[in-house]
Amino acid sequence: MATELEFAQKYTSLVREVCPEPVADSKLANLNGIPKFGFIKITAPQVYKRKMESNGDKEISVTFRSIRTPKFKKILSIKADWLIHKVKRSLQESLKEDNLMLDIEQIKLMLKTKTVHDGSRLSSLLKSPSDNSITLNAFITKMSAAEKAANEAANAEIPEIEATKELPQETKEETQSSQNSDNVTLSTEAWEKINEILKGEILESQLREKYLEALKKVNV
Repeated sequence: MATELEFAQKYTSLVREVCPEPVADSKLANLNGIPKFGFIKITAPQVYKRKMESNGDKEISVTFRSIRTPKFKKILSIKADWLIHKVKRSLQESLKEDNLMLDIEQIKLMLKTKTVHDGSRLSSLLKSPSDNSITLNAFITKMSAAEKAANEAANAEIPEIEATKELPQETKEETQSSQNSDNVTLSTEAWEKINEILKGEILESQLREKYLEALKKVNV
């Protein structure tokens, strides 16, 4: 590879071959003094600036169509600069109105047959920046039995017991005695065995511990 000095020497020798004699000052003329010069003089060329459109306030009408059960069709107005993960959250909240409770991890959105990633922005899915609507296919995945059981156990609420008429003292004592005889307290070894069984069913440690704690709160 030639050095800068070698390049300069070759360039100088090439110039000398093309123009061996320097141009005399008498042959140079001012362009402003040449009549009917072939090029138009541009005093202040116009600068074109690209119009930058902000999508921060633009809203897109998004139609969600489920391609498998549970079947639904939702039309929501969503900001163009939202990430797809936030779009899923909006769809999740809307489906709750139809008593359809889903985890956000179950919702997969697709543009035709191509899966849309959570980190993409809604505006990047539009065919043209001027578009105001788009249709996305929704694919709802099923939770595994272990995940479903853990989710139900974690979200389970203790039902409120309605007040009843006061029972006689003898009846209350018999009921209390019956309840005490039915309750069984598991030993530490038993819980360790249960935990070992859960390790084979639930791989995620946090979910497994959450499910185990929910089991400990249930009277056997």
